[in-house]
Amino acid sequence: MAKKRTQYRVPYGKELLLRMADGYIISGLAGNINDGGVFLKARGLGDYSNRVGQSGTLLIDLQVETLKIPCTIIRISAEGLGIRFDL
Repeated sequence: MAKKRTQYRVPYGKELLLRMADGYIISGLAGNINDGGVFLKARGLGDYSNRVGQSGTLLIDLQVETLKIPCTIIRISAEGLGIRFDL
């Protein structure tokens, strides 16, 4: 049985940066976002499956300020990263 989503996702489409705890930076476009996380469309990740479960900080530029959201990578696919907000 498929897991049923409990949060409504909305398209976002803005450039985001994910700064990992080890300093590595991943950039890409947000595919969709909700109050629990975001899907980051990032290409050329190679084999980063070992990063699932690793923490980082998602940086969202709002022009007047930059939001810094603690987060964890929960899924990696050929299309990008599933990121959970750790609020």
